[in-house]
Amino acid sequence: YNESQDGNLIRRDVKTGESKNIRPREDSEAAQRYRFNWNSPLVISKHDPKTLYYGGNFVFKSTDRGDSWVKASPDLTTGVARASLPIMGKVPDKDTLSRNDGVQNYPTITEIAESPVDGRTLWAGTDDGNLQVTHDGGKTWKNVVDRIPGVAQRAYVSRIEASHKDASVAYVTFDNHRNADYKVYAYMTKDGGETWTSISNGIDPSSGTLHVIREHPRNPNLLFAGAEFGLWVSFDRGAN
Repeated sequence: YNESQDGNLIRRDVKTGESKNIRPREDSEAAQRYRFNWNSPLVISKHDPKTLYYGGNFVFKSTDRGDSWVKASPDLTTGVARASLPIMGKVPDKDTLSRNDGVQNYPTITEIAESPVDGRTLWAGTDDGNLQVTHDGGKTWKNVVDRIPGVAQRAYVSRIEASHKDASVAYVTFDNHRNADYKVYAYMTKDGGETWTSISNGIDPSSGTLHVIREHPRNPNLLFAGAEFGLWVSFDRGAN
């Protein structure tokens, strides 16, 4: 699978060279356009390799490698009107130069994670600060970002990592440099998103924003965090 910006997704057979555009399509030309991030998240299920999850403003699910799609969520973003948000203290108008350079769509889903333990548990994060979870395969979703202490409002979700050992455990990092905030944001939940604790102790604040966090697939106490300036490791599940 490979993609280009704004949701264009292709499945390629590397043996035959055959390729097919499998981007989720709107129901009609009159339907409101789906919003896809420049780097739209794609997940191949660990429970079934034919099952894909793809993020726009909805989580899309396919059980046939992208030949068909269904919505596995409602719109998980805040749906805020981008034109109403101030840039450098001023709300853009028709005279603002380069208004949407590099960001064709906003808000969008930036990250999806499926629990390797329980395929019914999915996580989704957005570029406008929502962190959503479902424990029933997408029937119901819950925004748990307000349960995370100290995270900045509307911070971009840069990565979600679902634990390889426990479906109730997950990790999340946020990137808020777009709002001139270079703090390190890393958190862990042990109860499916109901409560969260910060696990950034020991990461030098001068490392810049966190782009990724990963749990070792066999040793859940071993975590890796990738920052703008450096790679950090924890041997005690993020305590240090």
